[in-house]
Amino acid sequence: MPKAVRVEFRTKANEFHTTVQQVLVNLENDQAKEIAELEISAGTMEMRSIGSESAVDGIGSERGIVRLPAVVLGKLGDLAKSFRKVAITLRFEDGAVFVETSKVSHQDIAITLKPSKISAIPVNASVLEVLATVKVLQKRGEIDDPLSHPRVKKAAEGKLDAINKAASVLHVFRVSGDELLQLVNKHIDAEADVIEQTLARE
Repeated sequence: MPKAVRVEFRTKANEFHTTVQQVLVNLENDQAKEIAELEISAGTMEMRSIGSESAVDGIGSERGIVRLPAVVLGKLGDLAKSFRKVAITLRFEDGAVFVETSKVSHQDIAITLKPSKISAIPVNASVLEVLATVKVLQKRGEIDDPLSHPRVKKAAEGKLDAINKAASVLHVFRVSGDELLQLVNKHIDAEADVIEQTLARE
């Protein structure tokens, strides 16, 4: 399926504002560091961010999936509330969102091909939990380009940094970085099995 060039959705302004707040409520001061995702269908806009997801009803005249910084989504919610209209139209393009006649630009606003279940990653997840959850989501085909999500990229970098630091200390015992990597991956696999079993019961 080719990527949409533009995504358009019409919904009630107050309901859009409320739904944005619900999705971002757990991020507090982390909005600038996180990514949100909007999946627009014929009658619904699903919103997702780390640890949270919700939806608002409306009319999707141009359907698709939009990924954007969480802080930008927050601005869109505030902007929607500022209009003295019952309903508003949002139009998304790569690099920009139009709310009625107002435009919000950001280089990280992008229309994508596949949705991701980033909401499955808890807000307070440890590095182990983030990487294990991503492993499960990848297995299920429910996350696209995981390293494009700041929380996941930070966890992956944290994993390598911890291994390198440990290897520099344990080299006197002839413990290699590869051995540590195998050990860490074994723990990630074990945690992923637990998470997969938990998700299967939900």
